[in-house]
Amino acid sequence: MSEPHALQIVIQIAGAATLLIWAVRLVRIGVERGFAAPMRSWLRHSTKNRLLAAGTGMGAAVLLQSATAVAFLVSNFVSKGALGAAAGLAILLGADVGSAVVTQLLMVRQPLLIPLLLLIPLLLLIGVSVFLRGNGSNTRQIGAS
Repeated sequence: MSEPHALQIVIQIAGAATLLIWAVRLVRIGVERGFAAPMRSWLRHSTKNRLLAAGTGMGAAVLLQSATAVAFLVSNFVSKGALGAAAGLAILLGADVGSAVVTQLLMVRQPLLIPLLLLIPLLLLIGVSVFLRGNGSNTRQIGAS
């Protein structure tokens, strides 16, 4: 088997990065459409102090499974003036901590109740089913996210 060429590696990395950006965009749009008003309210209340804002970012990263998705959402709220820059930075730092915690939990060597290789397709199936069978727009956005 021959070694992959540098161009193949660059194309694969570009494709993976594009897929990541597209997926994060879809999550951001789904969350904004389904939960924009409640999320704005939650973010405003959580920015009373920096520790609470960091905890909010940590929780959002765990729920959204991505600190990048939290960064897109927070930057959108900051650009629209719904959130201050200092609070946005605290939320982003909390999101990074949340992603690190999730990574550490997934890296545990103990056997999980449900193997991860089975969990991923199961969650995809549940998400698509919720999206396709959802009657309300919020239900469909939960499935899409």
